[in-house]
Amino acid sequence: MIHENLWSSIDAMAHADGLTIGSCAVRLYHVGYEADQRPKNPRNIPLLRDALARDPDHFFCWWHLGECLRLAGDEDEAAEAWSRGIERLRALEPERLRLSHSLLYLALLKLRASRGEPVHDLTAEALELFPTNLALQWMSARLAVERGEIASARPVLQRLTAIDGDAFFEPELAYDKAIFGHLSVELMALCEFRCGRFADAARLYRLASRTSPAPAACELKARLAQLRAAD
Repeated sequence: MIHENLWSSIDAMAHADGLTIGSCAVRLYHVGYEADQRPKNPRNIPLLRDALARDPDHFFCWWHLGECLRLAGDEDEAAEAWSRGIERLRALEPERLRLSHSLLYLALLKLRASRGEPVHDLTAEALELFPTNLALQWMSARLAVERGEIASARPVLQRLTAIDGDAFFEPELAYDKAIFGHLSVELMALCEFRCGRFADAARLYRLASRTSPAPAACELKARLAQLRAAD
């Protein structure tokens, strides 16, 4: 009734017949999430609850239910939905994990971080399950910078900024392109600033200002770094 798919049937058939699943050049362009989603809540929330009552391992429905509840202004219920989905996910066989399942962790981590709640342990757990998730790698690097562990954060941030966000494609998960741009560049600038490399920090802050939604703040930090470099 909502978010139906053929994955489980295709996986079962492939397993029974000893087949592998490949990829093709066909692309689907899915629209419908560009506008305000709140008017859909009265329809979606009951449908999602019914779907999860029938199939509690439909992880995208757990994520979507939490997102609908968040949009409805109920952050506690949203966190509960994402947490319940994660509990189900922890019991899943490793071979059944999909990169898209990490949406549950990403949503809950973002909410907890916005509330100033601890996120280190949950980030580490998520990264252990989904080590290739680039958003989780960025979160881990940000936490490392906050702890002063610059040496461990720098190579992660360098890898992320080397990715062309416009050309990069991950078939299972859509990333916020900002992690390949100003979010990682600003963190790299902070790393350089804390290591006393002020000229490099100024250059990176100015680079971040090109795509940052707050270019004036980046430019101010760049000027401060430039002043420190001139001392």
